[in-house]
Amino acid sequence: MPALTPIPEIQATLAALPKLPPMPQEQARPYQELHAAVGRCSAYNENRKLGILSQIDYLLQPATVPSEFVVLYGDEWRGRLLYGAAYLSALEWKLAGRDRSSCLYPIGVSFNALLRDLHQSTFPEFE
Repeated sequence: MPALTPIPEIQATLAALPKLPPMPQEQARPYQELHAAVGRCSAYNENRKLGILSQIDYLLQPATVPSEFVVLYGDEWRGRLLYGAAYLSALEWKLAGRDRSSCLYPIGVSFNALLRDLHQSTFPEFE
């Protein structure tokens, strides 16, 4: 049976992950504000809201990120987690009829700003 060859970069990231400090306060501020906005937004399905909040928590506290995310996304795990949370918000906004007066719209705009900072694709509906 063939053995898989470990990827050195992922091994190093996995080894460092449990020792990573929380996101620095200045960098964390927009993520904390987004977390609070998602928590206040009653338009979310409760399960989606909990998933999004968990993904933001992982970004704020990287030592808590499950290793599976790093195995899947490598060193891009931060951007991919953020994109996943933004996708869930975009889906929720679509299901709610794309009402720009909804609390979901400014959350999507905030996600796009953070995605741009991480050089990730954004959602055109929130531009």
